[in-house]
Amino acid sequence: MSLAYKLWRIGNTLSKEDIKDIVKIENNLDNGSEINYVNIDFSILDNEVTHYNISDNAIEKSKLFFTKKIGGTSNAYYLYPNIELRLTPKDKLSNKFKILTNTILNIILNFADDNHIALAKEINSFCKKNTNKLLTELDKHKEGVGIYWVWLSINGKTFYECMPEVWDNWYEKPVLRSKNAGKGYDAFTNKEVEIGYKPEIKIFSYDNYHDSLKSRIDVNLPLSLESAKKIKFAWMYVLNNLVFHYKGYDRSLEYIILPNLLTDNDETLKSVIERLRRANKRSGLLVSNLKNFETQENRLIKDLKKIKKGKSLEEQKKLELEITAVKEKIYNIDVGLIQEFNEKINELNELKNSITIDFFFTSIDYKNLAFTLKGTIEDVIPSKLSSVVRKMRKLEISDAVTLKNRQVDKTYLQDFFNREELYFILNKSTKTNSNKILEERLYFAKLLITDEKIKIDNLYTRFEINRELKFIKEKRIKDGIKEWIQYSESFVKKENNIILFLKSLDKLKE
Repeated sequence: MSLAYKLWRIGNTLSKEDIKDIVKIENNLDNGSEINYVNIDFSILDNEVTHYNISDNAIEKSKLFFTKKIGGTSNAYYLYPNIELRLTPKDKLSNKFKILTNTILNIILNFADDNHIALAKEINSFCKKNTNKLLTELDKHKEGVGIYWVWLSINGKTFYECMPEVWDNWYEKPVLRSKNAGKGYDAFTNKEVEIGYKPEIKIFSYDNYHDSLKSRIDVNLPLSLESAKKIKFAWMYVLNNLVFHYKGYDRSLEYIILPNLLTDNDETLKSVIERLRRANKRSGLLVSNLKNFETQENRLIKDLKKIKKGKSLEEQKKLELEITAVKEKIYNIDVGLIQEFNEKINELNELKNSITIDFFFTSIDYKNLAFTLKGTIEDVIPSKLSSVVRKMRKLEISDAVTLKNRQVDKTYLQDFFNREELYFILNKSTKTNSNKILEERLYFAKLLITDEKIKIDNLYTRFEINRELKFIKEKRIKDGIKEWIQYSESFVKKENNIILFLKSLDKLKE
């Protein structure tokens, strides 16, 4: 099942309100945040700009339609020519003016009704002729850093008030029509319609086609307006709701969860993606809690070191108890990747029995929505994922990757399968080695939740490396004696536990 088809299926479940929720920004400002208002109002008489005025008058939010970026990279544009800006001391209002004129050029002139297009053309033409004057005057209205609402208006009314049809028209036809469009059969409905529409999302590498091969796009993936629209909207939904970040945005792993329904039921699929969306929101809260607990732990450890110098036993014991409590909270949140997968899928409750799951490991540039697919694990059966986690718990095995808060009675899979990542963590080089970390994690995840197996010789080699070397690749020697000889019982016990675990999953290959 292709990714395009999976997106098309999701697109079938999305309503106009769903898309509005994705596109629109509600501007949930922090309490007490002050807004700086900057309005450029064009006075138009008989379809001609007679003059303009730049003012700092406030406006009701309901008169503006704030959206995320609709398209463009260096020439970014939005659905309506109004934006919320968070300006630094170095930023100029004049540098952002291009966004407003780009919006007129790329959206308003294409999606306004005919009687409004003449107004938009006049404003666009006037801005071109008077650019320098407009930009100079605009910069005078920046009073400092902070939040700015900047918008264009016509005779005192915002573009949203004047042209509400822009949203409706864009929703009906948000994709480009190819020059080679014509009669054909849609790839997914198999109906004879006009085909030749592009979803316009970076995941489909149309930009890589040479001009002489552009016609092949419609042959390889013939799409009607409706199918291309559904794929585009589904991708927007995925980017907003189904991109997960393992341990938070600053960590090295970003992945998308896509469900595959075993039956053709849009209502069930709608429920599945809604539950995954909620799981992603809760995931963000857990990451926030994890960071807070880690900060708290570091602070308590520093306080404890100070007290030890002062030899206050009562305060020392109190802090040690607090540190233990925080460590326990961190341990419960800071789970491994396989456990995280399982937690997300468990949010589906009874619906997880009607799907399989695809995990797409990605790198998304949110500035221009460029997309790199770095690896996939497809058609994972949720019950198999749950079984792996149950067996880990039964055998006291953890798939967490951590250098702190390790529990003595646990067997850590990281000792044998994530050694490169641990080395990079110690050397503070995880960002520059993110691809290597992903490669290691993908191998391990596929081993546990797909039909992959590991040769017994490969496993024994991993045991040997762990016996001989620390994570920083120094030899494990203490007082001239190898650690695995001094503490052979501990090493052997954990190795046997790993063998037992992998055997229970039928993962060992002679």
